[in-house]
Amino acid sequence: MIFVALTVIIPKSFAVVNTGERGILVTFNKVQDVVLNEGTHAIIPFVSSVRVMNIRIQRTDVESHARTKDLQRITTKVALNWQISPDKIQQIYQQFGNNRLVGKQKQGIEATSHLFLHFNP
Repeated sequence: MIFVALTVIIPKSFAVVNTGERGILVTFNKVQDVVLNEGTHAIIPFVSSVRVMNIRIQRTDVESHARTKDLQRITTKVALNWQISPDKIQQIYQQFGNNRLVGKQKQGIEATSHLFLHFNP
């Protein structure tokens, strides 16, 4: 029984943050003021967890279609290179979470492409 307890508790007592990532310490579902840099960090098992976010430069490709007033088709292809600033990582996580960033960027780019509807060449 002790062996089983140790094999469950010890792995949950450490969090690994890989190169190019930062960890956000969350205790009882509350984001703490601590940002964990690369490496292995001790945490309190079952109380604290670490949410890992990528801070490398990332690329998002978006293609959007629109029409002008005179019904000309316009296709825009945009490549967006973006990166999360390590000092703003807690705010970004609290506002968007870890998985919704790319979706928000695509929505913004697609909304911009609809401005071509008012363009009359």
